[in-house]
Amino acid sequence: MWEGYVLINYINYMSGRAVSHSPLLRLAGVTLQYTAEEEQEHKFPLLSAKCLSYMLTRALECGAFFLQFLQWWHSGDKLRTSLTALPIPSPPEKTDRGKQHGGKCPICLQNRKIETVLAVSGYVFCYRCIVQYIQENRQCPITKYPADLGDLIRVYSTES
Repeated sequence: MWEGYVLINYINYMSGRAVSHSPLLRLAGVTLQYTAEEEQEHKFPLLSAKCLSYMLTRALECGAFFLQFLQWWHSGDKLRTSLTALPIPSPPEKTDRGKQHGGKCPICLQNRKIETVLAVSGYVFCYRCIVQYIQENRQCPITKYPADLGDLIRVYSTES
C-alpha cells in the first residue's frame, strides 16, 4: 500500500503536480527548488574559497604530523634501548627475618610444604598457610601489599 502511494507521488512529482518527491518530505513541508543563476554566481567564489581554506588547513595539519613523525623516527634511534641491554639489578639484601627463617614458611615457621611464591612480594610460603592467610586478610603477611589467590605461583624445585 505504502509503495503504491510512493509510486503515485513520484509520478505526480515528475509530471509537475507535486512539490516534493517523497511523501515524508511533503508532510514535513520540504520542497526542492532551483536557485536563480545570479545567486549561484555569487555563491561559487565563496564556496571555492571555503573549500580551498579547508584543504590548506588539512594539508598543513598532515604536514606538521609528518614532520613530527620524521623527527621522532630519526631521534628514536639514539634514544631507543633494548630491555635486554639494561643491567640486571642486584638482588635485595636478606632481612633479619629472612636470615633467621631461611627455608621455612614465614607464617607457620616450619619447613615449607608445597612451596608457593606470592608474586606481589616475592616471599615463599607453604601453600596451605598462604592460601588461608590471603582468604582471611587479602594481603601479604610480610609486606602488607594487597594480594589475592591469583597472585600465587607454585614453585617446582629439583631439590626434593
